[in-house]
Amino acid sequence: MLINDPAIPVATAALGRPSFRTSLSAGDRNTLALAFFFASIDQDPALADKIVVINDPVSSLDDHRSPTTVQELRRLAQRTRQVIVLSHNKPFLCNVWDAADQMPRAALEVVRDGTGSTLRAWDVNRDMITLHDQRHELLRNYIGSATGVDAREVAEALRPILEAFAASPIRAIFRPANCSDHSEVFVSSASVPIKSLVNRTSMSCAT
Repeated sequence: MLINDPAIPVATAALGRPSFRTSLSAGDRNTLALAFFFASIDQDPALADKIVVINDPVSSLDDHRSPTTVQELRRLAQRTRQVIVLSHNKPFLCNVWDAADQMPRAALEVVRDGTGSTLRAWDVNRDMITLHDQRHELLRNYIGSATGVDAREVAEALRPILEAFAASPIRAIFRPANCSDHSEVFVSSASVPIKSLVNRTSMSCAT
């Protein structure tokens, strides 16, 4: 195998010499292993009847390789009976879910259940909403009808919304390290009605 021109043995090399194990990063090794896997199952004449299980395929992958993996999984799902993807990476799983919008799909998550754990339906669309947008939705619901909305949760959502609003236009002052210190002054001096606050901060960047 060639890596940056020099030939690197796939098998274990002599002590002190470059080898496949030491010359590739964890991300490179995982990418190569995944590529071999896709290539090998592509040769299976009975692929259409197979159920393929893939565990955490984007471990150590960079931002470019992760979307490519999503597309490969989508193409694989079109040629097999079923594809099951397991991962701790929620953004990646949300992208897989989004890419499979034209085919039958289901999402499950493992949750605590007493002293053990169990499976339940996972609301992927809910997890695709940023925390910043979830807070805004909470405030909008409170404005529309306070019935059924926890006032304490609304109060807890106000500070991070104000911090994001203050930090967005003046990054030189509201840096991540001291944003909360400055926001104390901003929050204590704010006298803006909640409805006006929601309208003004809806486009500020999320924290």
